[in-house]
Amino acid sequence: MERLCALELRGVQGLKLLNLAVAATALVCSAALAQQSKTATVAQWQYVKDDDLLHGKVHDRFILDGVYLTPPHLLTKTPSLVIECSGGKVEQNYFNTGAVVVHRDQSQHGMLLIEGRIDGKRRDFLTTGLSTDGLSVFFTRIDLKDVLAAKQVVIGVYEYLGAQVVIRFDMADPDAAPEEGKMTRCTFATRSASGEAASM
Repeated sequence: MERLCALELRGVQGLKLLNLAVAATALVCSAALAQQSKTATVAQWQYVKDDDLLHGKVHDRFILDGVYLTPPHLLTKTPSLVIECSGGKVEQNYFNTGAVVVHRDQSQHGMLLIEGRIDGKRRDFLTTGLSTDGLSVFFTRIDLKDVLAAKQVVIGVYEYLGAQVVIRFDMADPDAAPEEGKMTRCTFATRSASGEAASM
């Protein structure tokens, strides 16, 4: 009788282990499918309207989510490209990396270059500063025009006390952004009759 109970107990434990193995496999597969479907979806701009009561401005914020190719050691958010406009002009454009960004070499000072590629061609981006929390890297309007004209942008930044974080952006058409062409009007300067580029 004891032997029968022991066999029955082992059978129950075996079933529990089998159920755990099946559940773990299903979880891994669903996570892989979720990442695959995220990378397979068509990139789209998101629109957020911010009222800045302190400065008396209204900001039109356009956000394009990216995908980590090499994530930071602590994954807390989705990386994004952000363009903020006010009064029909670009005020800020930056990569929100989700990692605290530093110079590759701690002895470096001054401007930080972001290593990158635009449509497969090597391209370094000149930064104009970091956010106070170190998560966002601001870059020039000249680079912004090239980014918006691209199909794919890949950037690499160095994380504080970590390795290089690599992010891919599958660029969406600025004309397809929400809010009836606000982004296109804000980001692409028109040329006057004299041929000078209008200020962004």
